Amino acid sequence: MFFYQGQSCPVCAHRFGLADDIVACPVCGAPHHRECWQHGGRCHFDALHGTPEQWKRDRPEQIDVSPDNAPPDNTPPAGDCPHCGYYNPTFAEICARCGKALPEKDWAAPSADDNQPENPPPWSGWGPSGPGQSAGGYHEYRPFRMPDFDRCGGVPKDETIDGETAGDLAAVVGPNSHYYLPRFSRLDRERRGGWNCAAMLLTPYWLFYRKQYLAGGIALSLWLALLGIRNLLLDQMIAVLGENSFEQLAAALTSGSFGNLPLLLGLVTLAQLLIMVAFGKSGNYLYMRLCTKRVRRLREADPAGYRAALPTAGGISFALAMAAYMAVQFAAFWL
Repeated sequence: MFFYQGQSCPVCAHRFGLADDIVACPVCGAPHHRECWQHGGRCHFDALHGTPEQWKRDRPEQIDVSPDNAPPDNTPPAGDCPHCGYYNPTFAEICARCGKALPEKDWAAPSADDNQPENPPPWSGWGPSGPGQSAGGYHEYRPFRMPDFDRCGGVPKDETIDGETAGDLAAVVGPNSHYYLPRFSRLDRERRGGWNCAAMLLTPYWLFYRKQYLAGGIALSLWLALLGIRNLLLDQMIAVLGENSFEQLAAALTSGSFGNLPLLLGLVTLAQLLIMVAFGKSGNYLYMRLCTKRVRRLREADPAGYRAALPTAGGISFALAMAAYMAVQFAAFWL
């Protein structure tokens, strides 16, 4: 409704209200009541599409918002915009009239939106910098600050990381690239990339999820080997205990009936923890090296069109992670 304040439906000639269901023409942007649109089955200005008489917003007079034309300090503007006095909706961060940023509001204070007077609508071809600087659909100024998602996480796309640009690395990383690119940049500059909790807690699954086949195969092999050794040690301890295992456990531990089995079991658990810590510490570095190698290999093979192949060369694979998980569960049950 904010975009059509002060406008009227061209079919029924009634001015739009706050609760009206409005449909905009996908060609010219002319607003209609939904019922009026459905009644006609098309835009009221359909015959004028593509002509100079095509529907467009009325452009009100230009407002001088320069410092020389600012009101005195003791004369506050009528609206919530400190520059032109225009009334804006509660959640607007940029004035729809002059394009200036609005001051931060106290959201705990009561809102007065329901008592706002009618305002002239935003006009066509008028952006934050003046005529012609439009943004958004139908060449209209977009009044809300909608930040664009930065897949590089604030790292400049042309910054070189280990010989490759951040933009190419973000394409290879795929989902969650805004997390990895800042760490890749820090690793390249300072050789410090921080901990990767996913690599530490879900070591083989994370590696296959990120398509790190070699490292994932090594980690999964070590995981399965340690799992097999641990199950073998547990089986031997159960054999020593016999049928009354829970009742004899304390006595067996104090009498030394298990021999070196508890020590070996502890070493296996320690080895598994060390593997997790090692991948948690080096996971970001290993992943960065793998991504740069993939970009370099594709770029050398096809310098002109290698960027089109970057998303498929990297990314993620939920199926591989699930396959690694099922392999571990199968080994835990049968070994």
